[in-house]
Amino acid sequence: MLGVPQIVTAALQQMEGKSDEEKYRIVDEFSAQVRSEMPPRENPRINISLDSVHASGPLGRAHCVIHGNCNYKQTALLNVHAAAHLLQDAPRRVGFASGCQAFGHRELLGALRSFGLVLDPIVEVHR
Repeated sequence: MLGVPQIVTAALQQMEGKSDEEKYRIVDEFSAQVRSEMPPRENPRINISLDSVHASGPLGRAHCVIHGNCNYKQTALLNVHAAAHLLQDAPRRVGFASGCQAFGHRELLGALRSFGLVLDPIVEVHR
C-alpha cells in the first residue's frame, strides 16, 4: 500500500497531454502490473462463517449463533446497504459507531438474509 502514491504519480506523469483513449490505455497497463488476474470466486460450500455471541447479566444469559457463507459478499452487501441508506436518510448514530448502531441490527440482518448469505439466528435465553 505504501507504493500506491508512487504508482499513481507515475501514471499521472505519463498521462499529461494525452487523449482520453491513451489515458485509458495507460491506466489499464498500470493496473495489469499491480494485479492482472481476477480473484477466485467465493465458494459458499467452503467459505462459511459462524458468528457466536454470549451475553450475561445478573439474572440471565443469552447465546446467539448466526451461520453464513461468502464473507466477502457479506462485507460488500453491508457496504452497499450502508451507502444506500446514507443516500436516503441520516444514520441513527454518527461518529464512531458500529454498523448496528448506525443502521440497525435488524436492517443489516434483513439485508444479509434477503440475499441468502446468512441463516436465521439461533438464540438461546436462560433466565
